[in-house]
Amino acid sequence: MTNRTQEIRTAELIQEIKAHPHKEELIQLMFEQVADDTEEVKPARRSEEKAIYEDMKIDRICDSVA
Repeated sequence: MTNRTQEIRTAELIQEIKAHPHKEELIQLMFEQVADDTEEVKPARRSEEKAIYEDMKIDRICDSVA
């Protein structure tokens, strides 16, 4: 997969996650899965402030790919 294809697929996934009715639960499950797969990562806790920052960052990525 080329870098551009990966960026497009990532942007599509992000848009689908943002539109999902259970977005916070879905994101928490993804964090837990990463934690399960990586021994050195402690379970993630998303603060509201961090969530807002991440959403802004995701929006910029989606805009740059679109």
